[in-house]
Amino acid sequence: DKPILNADPLQLVRTEQILPQLALRELAGDASAGLAVQALQAGQLETARAALTYATTIPAVEQAGRLAQLGRAYLDAGDLAVAGQVFRLVVPLAVLNDTIPTQERVQLLVQAADGYIGSENAGAARDALVQAQRIAVQTPDLVPARRADLFAEMRRVAERLDDTALEQQLADLARNPY
Repeated sequence: DKPILNADPLQLVRTEQILPQLALRELAGDASAGLAVQALQAGQLETARAALTYATTIPAVEQAGRLAQLGRAYLDAGDLAVAGQVFRLVVPLAVLNDTIPTQERVQLLVQAADGYIGSENAGAARDALVQAQRIAVQTPDLVPARRADLFAEMRRVAERLDDTALEQQLADLARNPY
């Protein structure tokens, strides 16, 4: 079965592809974050996906970054549907978790948008870029030069979408980030 973007991520982990040796190490007390990194490095994407999806002890900034890394690995493997599903996990962490620094939240959303484009989910990519734009516009803790850089980065991703209004809006914000 091919997972859809808005399906329950907890139900989509393909358990038959999980490497038992790594998965059981968490029960032995190994940290979820370390196991996810080991699984990613070993190319065991579904094991990393399970570790990151079910993790409750990994700090949000690390979990979101690892999920973005995992999404790119799925894109590289040609598994576009699962890549989209993984990038879907990045977005709420970046939008809702204010323990993640603002700049990283915006960058995570831009990475998610880029991943959505790669996984052929243009609508979700646009939504992620709009969220990134809102955070960058409304936050008081970004200096204008950095804000302009973030808007330019968003624009580069928006250029791959067929949305000239969003692209123009981001270009305007990059020119005048105040």
